[in-house]
Amino acid sequence: YRVFRTTRTTLHRYKRTGLLPHDTNIPTRNVRDRFIRMSPDEARLYRRIDDYIRRYYNRYKNGPADQRALGFIMTIYRRRLTSSFHAIRRSLQKRLDALDQDDLTLQTLVDEDDALVAEYGGPLFDVENAEAAKETLAHERGELTDFIDRLEGLPPDESKMQRLHERLDQAFRAHHDTAVIFTQYGDTLHYLRERLAATYGAYVATWSGQGGTRYDPTTKTWERVPKTTLKNLFRAGEAVKILIGTDSMSEGLNLQTCGLIVNYDMPWNFMRVEQRIGRLDRIGGQPVVDVENYFYEDTVEQQIYDTLSEDFDWFENVVGPASPVLGSIEGIIRDAAMADADDAQSAIDAAVGKIRKGVDEANAQPVDLDHATSDPYDEDPDPVLTLADLEHELTHNPLTQDRFAPSNEASTYTFTHHGASHRVTFDRDLAAEQGVPLFTYGSWLFEELLTDLVERDA
Repeated sequence: YRVFRTTRTTLHRYKRTGLLPHDTNIPTRNVRDRFIRMSPDEARLYRRIDDYIRRYYNRYKNGPADQRALGFIMTIYRRRLTSSFHAIRRSLQKRLDALDQDDLTLQTLVDEDDALVAEYGGPLFDVENAEAAKETLAHERGELTDFIDRLEGLPPDESKMQRLHERLDQAFRAHHDTAVIFTQYGDTLHYLRERLAATYGAYVATWSGQGGTRYDPTTKTWERVPKTTLKNLFRAGEAVKILIGTDSMSEGLNLQTCGLIVNYDMPWNFMRVEQRIGRLDRIGGQPVVDVENYFYEDTVEQQIYDTLSEDFDWFENVVGPASPVLGSIEGIIRDAAMADADDAQSAIDAAVGKIRKGVDEANAQPVDLDHATSDPYDEDPDPVLTLADLEHELTHNPLTQDRFAPSNEASTYTFTHHGASHRVTFDRDLAAEQGVPLFTYGSWLFEELLTDLVERDA
């Protein structure tokens, strides 16, 4: 079979010619790039941390294996710096704490979402000489301590957060009932939810690889909510109005009842942004989808994106002959962001020229069968529902919880089906080690349960 990609321009033409019903709602995408000025204290601290990252990255990248891996982690810090000051503070604190650990590994220095976002193919978590790595890191102690102290001294609402407060207030006073906010990092998500819950209380919820949560003003805690329940609450738009998510929310989730998306941080891979917008911009969704992309002024990302936006409307009409270029932008921006400080401007100019050339060449090429049927973005997106989420949903949902009885062995259940009992687990490692059937999508027991539920509903 063939998969045909259809642009919004084509869909509108189909509607005009009658190929689509006249009442088909094809959303109009309204994209606004917000280049936000940092406060003087933020700007000084940003430049100092940026210089620190560049300096150590270039020092480590040509060293022995363990130092090269340490250098790579600097690219992770650089991404987190543009996400939020809270995120970079958490990373630098983790790096400082690692200096006092006896079993130092590279895994000590990063969070789970760092490894997912970085897409590094090398030995990220393998350090043959941990002591040498620790000795190398020890030279950074003074700078790290100073950075953390100054980051903790910044006001609770950073400049991007102030802009977000203003935008949400405007949106809810106007025609928007709900809003989706995306970030790459769990640390930034936690920062966003705490600052927004102070204003919006129980209207705030989160969606990440760790599951769904909703703020409870009575207990002042974040309560775990099954993702299916959370999705339905947000779609209804009454009990939950603000949904904050990581990129685990950017695949396979229909949020077309919402018409406002804020990209609090911008991934270097622009296709991730297009995937985020695609949760809202869907046929039959809101007439207008407002998209706001947040950048800090006077950063590498802002200079590259702003310059290229004079030529290309990246997120207005991304699908077309030039769309594969988006998949290569990540490496180009990384090289510019991590260049030696003395070469920074020339690296930015080179990055802009390389991207512009790629788009021009792609647009000049005829579309052939290989390009039309290939997917240039060969990614494995995070699952919308993890095994832990599935376990929580099935063992707590009134429709299914009676089927699962905890067994005497940890992480296993007795699943009852048509009078027969089956020992099952939601733990992939346990299933592999002990041969216990894994209760997940595609397993015959899961399919039987779905069949029963469908027949009961019918």
